[in-house]
Amino acid sequence: MSVANKQITHLRALDANKKVITGTYTVRTGRVTDNFVIDNPIELDPASTFTLTVPSGYKMGQTLLLTFQGGDTTAVTVDVLLHETTDPEKYTMDADDEYLLLIWTGTEWAEVGKSCTTA
Repeated sequence: MSVANKQITHLRALDANKKVITGTYTVRTGRVTDNFVIDNPIELDPASTFTLTVPSGYKMGQTLLLTFQGGDTTAVTVDVLLHETTDPEKYTMDADDEYLLLIWTGTEWAEVGKSCTTA
């Protein structure tokens, strides 16, 4: 299989696993209370303004990618519990293609990259 085909297969797998969130929600990070289900990646596509809560992670090195596709008329507040700097850290996502990438260190979420704003 060529490198290009492997990349396309990988992108299709990510798209198949994508969770689309349209309203208030708590992310499932694979904990026992989540029945070991992991939502990743997550696309935020709100019909109206809402809050998304990110609880503790499950395993060190776990990543979480959030993207926003809701247009410019709605906003999502993302509350990241057990964040490396503030608990909870609040982010605002309100423009198409904004993203937030987090990694679980075993005790807290660390910000890897973002194009959204800190609320």
